[in-house]
Amino acid sequence: MAVDHTFVSRRPLEVIRSTEVRSVFKHALKAELKKLGFKTARDGPTGWAREVLPIRDFFWIQFNPYGFLRDAGGEFIVEFEFHNSARRTSIRDRMWRLLDDASRREVVRLNNQAINALPGPLPELYGEEPDRIDEIWQQRFEPISEIPPTHSDVWFRYATRIDVDDWAEFLASRLGPIIIANEQRLNTMPEGAAVFLGTIRKPGEEQWTDLDT
Repeated sequence: MAVDHTFVSRRPLEVIRSTEVRSVFKHALKAELKKLGFKTARDGPTGWAREVLPIRDFFWIQFNPYGFLRDAGGEFIVEFEFHNSARRTSIRDRMWRLLDDASRREVVRLNNQAINALPGPLPELYGEEPDRIDEIWQQRFEPISEIPPTHSDVWFRYATRIDVDDWAEFLASRLGPIIIANEQRLNTMPEGAAVFLGTIRKPGEEQWTDLDT
């Protein structure tokens, strides 16, 4: 049964461009990046890198390619890469799976904050009739009632500039712990093992398996 969600307004959202969001994030992260020794990456996606051999860290922010929608808002993910060349271990994963439980609860709170600011589905923006809004799209406007599992691919959502500021503060506070925890993780993984988006491949194995199995 669909959740009865009362939307705050039927007016379309004010557009927040990804360039504006990225600028807010860069400003909020500046002090933490300097403290951790990160610099703007010169190759690959636009992001930040730190290399203290044998370890190299890299992360970047990726926005939904559909852009900011005036009824559903915008969303982004933060993707990380960690490498230890001496042990031949590597990790590439998205922020949700690298957070602790308390931080995941905060992600859900911030996502629900954005969802609660949405005007609800506005099919007229896309030339569609209301009865053509499918169930999956409708779910984007319903609050998250349970913490998604660790292995989920959770994107971070924003609808207002307040949301953007709150996400900037969240990213700045979580960056250091994620870097420290995953550099340590590189040293405890089997030598030659690789983690990729919630899966792991160990030395001598051809198949990737879920981390939770």
